This record gives sequence, C-alpha cells and structure tokens, in this order.
Amino acid sequence: YHINCPLVSQGTAALPPSTKLLPLALDALREIAFEAKMLNSRIEKERLAVLSELSMMTNMEYRMTTQEICELHSETILPKRFPIGDEATIRKVHPDKVRAFYKRFYHSDRADLFVVGDIDLDETEALIKKVFDPVPPSPTYLARQAMKVGALAGLKEYNETLDKIPEFDPRNDWRVRPQVEHRFSNEHRVNEPKDPAIFTHEMIPSLQLVLCAKLPVQPIK
Repeated sequence: YHINCPLVSQGTAALPPSTKLLPLALDALREIAFEAKMLNSRIEKERLAVLSELSMMTNMEYRMTTQEICELHSETILPKRFPIGDEATIRKVHPDKVRAFYKRFYHSDRADLFVVGDIDLDETEALIKKVFDPVPPSPTYLARQAMKVGALAGLKEYNETLDKIPEFDPRNDWRVRPQVEHRFSNEHRVNEPKDPAIFTHEMIPSLQLVLCAKLPVQPIK
C-alpha cells in the first residue's frame, strides 16, 4: 500500500492549516493493512474494480511486457502469478476465502514500512511505534517466540531445538512466506546460455529485438 501526502495540510474544510498529515497517513495504512472490515459489499466493489483494471491493461504492449518479465524472472513464481491476479480466480473467489486469506497473512510481523520525506527521525520513529505497536503479530510469530522462551527457560523438550532456532526474522519464516532465490545475469547465466524467447502475434506489425539483464539492486551510498 502506498500513500503520498504533504507533511502539513494547506487548509481545507476538514483540516485546519498546518495540520500534520503523517499521523493520519500512518493511521490509514494501519486500518487498511490490519483492520479492514472485509464486508461483502466492499469485496464485490473491489472485485469489479480489479476486473476493470485488468481489462484496461490487457493490450498488446502489456502482453509484450509480461513476456519480457517472464523471461527475466523465470526462476520465480511471478510468471505464473502476476500481481493483478488470475481473471478466472478474481471472478469466482468467494468473500469467505478472501477474509480467510487476510486473517492468515496480514500481520505486523510480515510487513515492512517505508517512510520517505523531509521528516524528523526520532519523532517519526516514536509515531510509528505509537500507531503500530497495538497491532498483534501473527500466531506463527507468537508460537516461535514461545518456543525460544521455553528453550531459554531450560524446558527439556525445547533444549535440543534451541541451537536450531535462528534469530527470528519473519521474512525467513519459509513456512508462511517462501524466499525467492533470484538468478542474476552477472552470476548464474554466464556459463548457462539461453535460447532466445520468441513472442509472436498477428497484431504486432514489426520486428522488435529486446536484450535484458537481471542485476541486483545496488545499495544507496
């Protein structure tokens, strides 16, 4: 989820001038990510919105782009599961399944928050803790933490597993979110040449040659 807003209000009917907007933005993110009501009416409205977006995206340019992405990320699940979703699944999925998915996966220990802007770091950190600390973590997180506490307390049934439990990082909990192992062009494909992928369609009037390389994101200095 993404929210883009100024730091302070310029003055509206609802907000007086100079009202700080970051607290409101964080509150909105918390409600969307962890406190959604998931009403049937809202799910059906969102279903129509996604199908409408899908119909606008499915043009020839989009199809060609997806083919390029499929080749670059062929080792991942992305070619089989694009973020927009499968049209047949979107049309028939029951609201109960949507709610069950939300309840299972939308937890604070499985989320990353990025705040970008001209902000005071200490003030923003305190605000983030105030807004998100009340959000409960997932049952998986609590279970693994309990296992670590039990092991540290010297309980016999946990002693043997203590050394096998790494410092907990929910992003490494493969049972709920499998990690992606990318095959970058400058590491794995030097001695593994691939045949060119060819995409043809009667609506493409000309030849287009696309050369792509998959490289890791470099840290900002």
